[in-house]
Amino acid sequence: MVYLELSSISTLSFCNLCLNQLLCTANLNKITSVNFSNMKRFRDEWIDEWCQENGWTDLFVERCCNYWAFPPSSVMPLPIPNKTLRAIKNAKGMSDDEKNWTFAAIAISGLASIFCFVLKNPLPITCAFGCVAFIVGQLEIEEF
Repeated sequence: MVYLELSSISTLSFCNLCLNQLLCTANLNKITSVNFSNMKRFRDEWIDEWCQENGWTDLFVERCCNYWAFPPSSVMPLPIPNKTLRAIKNAKGMSDDEKNWTFAAIAISGLASIFCFVLKNPLPITCAFGCVAFIVGQLEIEEF
């Protein structure tokens, strides 16, 4: 009985040591530095096209998704209306960044399924679920 407890303690210590070594060599700082707030939801060409069709001039982008322009015969820029941005989004579909993150979510799910089958362990698909849920949450458009 005592021998079993000692062997389990040494196994846990060994696992912790291996995990720490893996985390140090993987350099997870780079993975956590992904910034979803800069995900472009529109291509600038889409907004510029709308501005030209409706007589708005001098389009500029404040931060990432705040588009401003001068309405016809105006001296002060105004933000492009949210209703218009939604109409453009519905007409044009997903931006390049959104397509890339969607493809990444599909790839993560596929690889996790394969690893789950090969390893006969549900852990890879569980981790993939967390990653994909995060990506899907970031792709959700609440307000522009």
